[in-house]
Amino acid sequence: MGVGLSLVAIASRCGHASATRKLVNGGAAVNSPDTKGESPIIYASEGGHEAIVRILLDAKASTESIDDSGDSPLLLAARGGHEAVVRLLLDKGANVKRRNKGGRTALIYAAQRGHGDVVRLLLRKLQKGADIVEVKDGRGESAMSAAARKGHEAIVRVLLEKGAQTESKDRAGSTPLILAASNGHGAVVRLLLEKGAKIDSVNRLGHSAQYYASKGGHKETAELLQRSRQARQGKQQAGLSGVQGILRLINT
Repeated sequence: MGVGLSLVAIASRCGHASATRKLVNGGAAVNSPDTKGESPIIYASEGGHEAIVRILLDAKASTESIDDSGDSPLLLAARGGHEAVVRLLLDKGANVKRRNKGGRTALIYAAQRGHGDVVRLLLRKLQKGADIVEVKDGRGESAMSAAARKGHEAIVRVLLEKGAQTESKDRAGSTPLILAASNGHGAVVRLLLEKGAKIDSVNRLGHSAQYYASKGGHKETAELLQRSRQARQGKQQAGLSGVQGILRLINT
């Protein structure tokens, strides 16, 4: 099971609630990390073992224990989509804004992995979603960018409702639309376009969503972007014609 693991850590990692309880009742140290820096609650949270997490918390295990990557129990539970464990940790006061060494939050993890229920739970806890949805990790990736890149349409929609920006860029200068188009996620591309995403935004290499969709062989996505561009150009031309007509009337 790894060098330096205590018996309670092994029981927590393997999901053995009864063994964990006996060890805790016998005085096992619940906050002592192993040689990897991981405590029993880290293992239990990562594995989604709600009953064990509860036992450890009742024994005063810290919600803010971290592993060698800086991931807390909440971050690991969110990454794994373990909604019940996330809820329990939040109820016990876990820091929902904590970042790991790479700058990732529980929300970014959940959005990337497509765990919609966890995303919604975290946003409810945060209350003011707009204050946190634009937080970016060390690569400049926000929850919105992560969800768009992976094609999680429902999560993108929720984040947009909470104030996520369609033009937010990662360190490469890519917008959510570029990331979605690059991976052929047509439903996400359509949603972002409906919400006003700029078709001609380019990344630091000077490439647009249309470029990446075409280059990646995502024919339907490329055609969707082209139709949207044409529709927007048509509206602009119609608007210009209308303005010109009004000016002519004024000047006659």
